[in-house]
Amino acid sequence: MKQCNCANEAAKKVAAAYSSYKNVFPPVELLSGRTYLNFTCEKVTKSGRMKQIEVPMLLTKCPFCGKKYEGDLE
Repeated sequence: MKQCNCANEAAKKVAAAYSSYKNVFPPVELLSGRTYLNFTCEKVTKSGRMKQIEVPMLLTKCPFCGKKYEGDLE
């Protein structure tokens, strides 16, 4: 399954623009190779307090070039 390389190219550009950054990792899910976004949500706990949680969402298309990812997860 071949995907575009846009996320890795963007990570290289970030690393080049900020020379003090040693390792830049794009938000790519390792098994599928698809880019993901993390949404920060607030959830009410049993004690009534608010707790922030991260909810990842796999994208169906590359956010950079718009190419649809092959082998969509259904």
